Amino acid sequence: MELADHHEILVIELGANHAGEIAALSQLVRPTVGVITNAGAAHLEGFGSIYGVARAKGELLDHLPAAGTAILNADDPYCSAWRRRSHAAGVLTFGFEPSADCTVRGEVADSSVGSAFTLELPDGTAVELTLPLRGRHSVLNALAAAAASFAVGVSVDDIQSGLSKARPVSGRLNRMRGWGGAAIIDDTYNANPTSALAALDYLRGCGGRRMFVLGDMAELGAEAPELHRQVGEYARNCCDTLFAIGELSHEAARAFGSGARSFTELAALHQALKPLLTEDAILLVKGSRVMGLDRLVGSLGAGGDNGEAPC
Repeated sequence: MELADHHEILVIELGANHAGEIAALSQLVRPTVGVITNAGAAHLEGFGSIYGVARAKGELLDHLPAAGTAILNADDPYCSAWRRRSHAAGVLTFGFEPSADCTVRGEVADSSVGSAFTLELPDGTAVELTLPLRGRHSVLNALAAAAASFAVGVSVDDIQSGLSKARPVSGRLNRMRGWGGAAIIDDTYNANPTSALAALDYLRGCGGRRMFVLGDMAELGAEAPELHRQVGEYARNCCDTLFAIGELSHEAARAFGSGARSFTELAALHQALKPLLTEDAILLVKGSRVMGLDRLVGSLGAGGDNGEAPC
């Protein structure tokens, strides 16, 4: 990793889609601070269930030193189990739960540039912050980052400065101007049921005529049809229209009911959406990367639309 003497902190994401992989990576990395963001319905083909996800993520805790720190999501149902499992003497929690060590005071306000809120650090310090990212889940991620930074001795000023300079990852709730003056929210980087519900929560709070495009969510195993149906049911209270593309997403459209439409090709979906994009419309596009929905976003964006369908 080309580490040198002048490096002080290394931040590594330990990714996995089967049990045992995080344990192997932890033995390689030997972390002193371990962060578990949540246990969601992702990679269920390999993990079998959300319980399997939680157990596998807990492998990180088995490899923390006694002098280390575990950073845990207080809002997650598995937080208590992770706390018991941790080998580290230090444990800090983050989340919207009032008991969390790193939390939010009051409400989160959606501003033109992101999310404005008061961050409370584990020592009780209050920090006024404007996070240039949208969505409640982005605030939760900021709390995790703040807790981890606090654990390694980062100053309050640097925590505030760092979070205020955060930049969105491409395809993660990026808002852009679309064809016809519509607002397009590009969330096509990837998808699982947890992130789909988070995106819908954001869409629900938006004004205007709300439209949701859902592409198939991959690697969900035998529960995939039911998980897509659950997203469709949840979407009823978050948007006015649902457009589904892919075999599994048809289940979401059926669960959504009246106001949903299903497609098998991006070209047909493009043609259906384009006339609906007016200044009062907001379109959220979400799906796993294998669905190629970034091409749809590109074709409908004000700067990228050449009049051709994305095929």
